[in-house]
Amino acid sequence: MIRTCPVCGGELERRVRGVGEVVTGAVSAVVEGAPVLACPQEHHVEELRPDLASVLATQVREDLLVSRRTRLRRQHRCGACDAELTIPGRRTVRSVSRRVEGVGVVRVTFDLPVLRCPACGSEQLPAEVAERDLGPAVRAALGPVSPGRP
Repeated sequence: MIRTCPVCGGELERRVRGVGEVVTGAVSAVVEGAPVLACPQEHHVEELRPDLASVLATQVREDLLVSRRTRLRRQHRCGACDAELTIPGRRTVRSVSRRVEGVGVVRVTFDLPVLRCPACGSEQLPAEVAERDLGPAVRAALGPVSPGRP
């Protein structure tokens, strides 16, 4: 089905949205390669896939190792080997490229806090950051589609 602009009736064409960058809580996210359908005369822009933000947020969370947090002592445990995470956290930059059905490849680059396991050496996202900030950061970086601005 060919989508048309509600203002001028012109055929919407597929374009790549500009880079979206946001900071949400402890996570900074940059999304590149997210496609939109846009009017050639800049009247109207719409998402190529309306559920892209939630699909991408779910896929990204699956790619990052996340620590476990114990309830009683409120300590972080390694998501890979279950050792206690005692090394102080630091910030790192991670990029995740995912092929999304009906969209193509979308790249998300994060600046986020990580904890390093003293037992196995794996770096992982603190559980509360993954739950609270990761999904909203991806959604905010994709942002609302504004008329005339892909």
